[in-house]
Amino acid sequence: MHALAHLPVQTRIRNGSPVRIRPLMPSDREGLRHAAGQLSTDSFYARFHSMPFTLSEAQLDYFTRVDQQRHVALAAFDLAGDAETGIATGRYIQIGDLPAAAELALTVVDAYQRLGVGSLLLEQLIRIAATNGIGTFVMHIHASRRGLLRTLFAAGANVAQVEAGVAEIHLPLHAVAVKGS
Repeated sequence: MHALAHLPVQTRIRNGSPVRIRPLMPSDREGLRHAAGQLSTDSFYARFHSMPFTLSEAQLDYFTRVDQQRHVALAAFDLAGDAETGIATGRYIQIGDLPAAAELALTVVDAYQRLGVGSLLLEQLIRIAATNGIGTFVMHIHASRRGLLRTLFAAGANVAQVEAGVAEIHLPLHAVAVKGS
């Protein structure tokens, strides 16, 4: 079975809004630019560990032109309004010298944080990763994101190192329960 065959998935987040999760595509470029503009200064810095607060053309290319095998990217859309609104992205990229490991990144627009969107994306990425032979997600998380760190530790993650306020987290996927798998 192809790793993305189960997508798109439609579900609901904690506030009751219907959400669709599907592969991110090159045609999502402008939506991604808009969603990045919806991030607060703190959220942008926590995700990208840098400034400025806009995505460059090269970054937009990198984030939207993926092979969906070694570099898998998903997007979550709120379906409650008249048009799909991009609210989050999640991706992993296989680590070259560690083929069973992949670097994971999740970004959720501020207005949708703490509603379960990130967990839904993580669940789908774990399902895809398992199909693609990935056993560990590696994340670089700003140390100020204590809630996320607590959630990851509860799921079985461990800290590999902390440098300049950024923690490197390793999450063995066999330790994480995934619904529907």
